[in-house]
Amino acid sequence: MSHSSNPYAQAGWSNPSNAACAAPGYSSWQSTMPHAPTYGALPPAPAASSPNLVTFQFNSTNGDTLNSTVTDSNYQTYFVITTVPGPVKVTTFATADGVPFATVEWSTPPLVTIMNKVPRQDATKWLLFSRDRGTASIGVGPQCFLWVFKGTSIYLYRSESNPPEPLAKLYRNNTLCFDVNVSALHNGCLDAFIVAAALLQSRGGGSA
Repeated sequence: MSHSSNPYAQAGWSNPSNAACAAPGYSSWQSTMPHAPTYGALPPAPAASSPNLVTFQFNSTNGDTLNSTVTDSNYQTYFVITTVPGPVKVTTFATADGVPFATVEWSTPPLVTIMNKVPRQDATKWLLFSRDRGTASIGVGPQCFLWVFKGTSIYLYRSESNPPEPLAKLYRNNTLCFDVNVSALHNGCLDAFIVAAALLQSRGGGSA
């Protein structure tokens, strides 16, 4: 699949000058929950970079998140993302022990499936950008979340909470990093967050 036909390939880090794209209170985030959770079939929580955060890194040889290994700050593998070419390219998201939990089929439109979370559907309607591309929303079961583009970072919030509940931050520090509040791991949506983060920073439908 060509770079231009991937609807997420040009998502980039752009942030419109319109300050209305982020509600008040989106400028900072922190958690008061110091205990690492468990999340079912997914691997145990990685080592925390602070009492309130766990840090994941997307590691790849060419910078493409759709062919990468997701590790903690100690380089212990937690997720493996691979894209296989064919009549329709398919990106598979798996746990460290090789159990798949999500796929993206790079058809037109691309189709995303996340086991027990997101039924097979148009990925561009699941990870839905606002008109000004200052935010992107995702739904995971009954829960809704909002990615907010601010400068060189992307922040994740629970959209139903008032005030908005900050959950994670996606940014680059030599490699692509994803800081997640330990409170966010309790909701069982980390797998969906990893899929969305990889799509937001994909470079061309998993091209090599």
